[in-house]
Amino acid sequence: MKRVRNVVRRVGVAIARTYRRAIVIRRAPVAYPSLHYRYSHDIANVINLRMAGFRAHNGVVNWKLSRAMPFAAMSISPFLVAAVAARYEYVPTSEVNAYLGWIFYMLILGFVFVPLFARIGVSLFHGLTPALEEALTPEGRRAYDRWADFWTASTPQYVFAAVFGAGAGIALKYASQADTTGSVNIHVGIASYVSVVVTGFLVACGAYWSIGGSALSYMLSVPGRLRLSPYAPASTPGLEMLSRYYRLAFYAVSIGVALCMVPILSWAYASPGSWHLAWVKRVLFGVSVCTSLVVGIVPQLFLSRAVARERRISFNEVSTRLDTMRIATGTATNEDSVHIAWLQTLTASRVSTLSESAIVGIVVGAATTLAPLVVPVLIR
Repeated sequence: MKRVRNVVRRVGVAIARTYRRAIVIRRAPVAYPSLHYRYSHDIANVINLRMAGFRAHNGVVNWKLSRAMPFAAMSISPFLVAAVAARYEYVPTSEVNAYLGWIFYMLILGFVFVPLFARIGVSLFHGLTPALEEALTPEGRRAYDRWADFWTASTPQYVFAAVFGAGAGIALKYASQADTTGSVNIHVGIASYVSVVVTGFLVACGAYWSIGGSALSYMLSVPGRLRLSPYAPASTPGLEMLSRYYRLAFYAVSIGVALCMVPILSWAYASPGSWHLAWVKRVLFGVSVCTSLVVGIVPQLFLSRAVARERRISFNEVSTRLDTMRIATGTATNEDSVHIAWLQTLTASRVSTLSESAIVGIVVGAATTLAPLVVPVLIR
């Protein structure tokens, strides 16, 4: 008996070591020479990218196929479950294609689109870090470090993703209890739950960083953390690039939300009226609206608040200088002309981070998010 326990213990230790090497995040050194260097290690600490084989060494992000093999093996797990479960559960012949199609769609969403969007997103942010660092004060850089230390830690990411994945499985169970007589029937089996939970776990990374990105915009907008141009605060390169990044992230999240909701809502709208499906639609509508607010609008509001505060400070400063010079000399001077030109430039500058084209883009992105909810209602 003791020998059996020792064997079990050794196998457990071996599995734990393999798991840590493949998935668990190892923190980078505390000293980072630049924000660009630091963010390389932050990228490698995003759990879905970590699982997909990305690492960071000496400030450089790299990828190896061998490190992604556990992630690739994980992608076929629902099909293996479906093959085993086929011996114990009956799947009507007419529903096999829809059953396997559902699983395949979810896996493509979680194992292809999510890592792809995440990689593109972090690469774009990585490119703006030099300009962003110039726009940060020392207090702003410390604020970023505190934000990154928390949001890139493994525990919050895994907990959030696990809760999100479990919630997706519960939602599927809840929706499957609806009466689908006369509708497009889709068999819901064990493999369906596995695919939805696994995909929900991976998709949760996008939701997690949507919240985290909004939190970063709030932390940086606190007074004393941004070094903005006194002439045109909204045109400060680092801030302007950050604002553009938030808009691009919003467009990507809008597409991602639509891709997640299309199969579920297609099933829901094809079914007869049911209070189960009605609640599913309401929850999805709430998630869509919250996504639009959190990703598309909230960061712009925080950054625009910083722009408005800097414009107000600069306006008061130049006005005070003009008044002081006129009181001292009693006449206009060449320095007055410089201050007047400054005032004119400041007055003509944007009052927020959003231009007219950016507002149109946000409206289009919000429409993309809500399209799976609205279009079926319009065509009925």
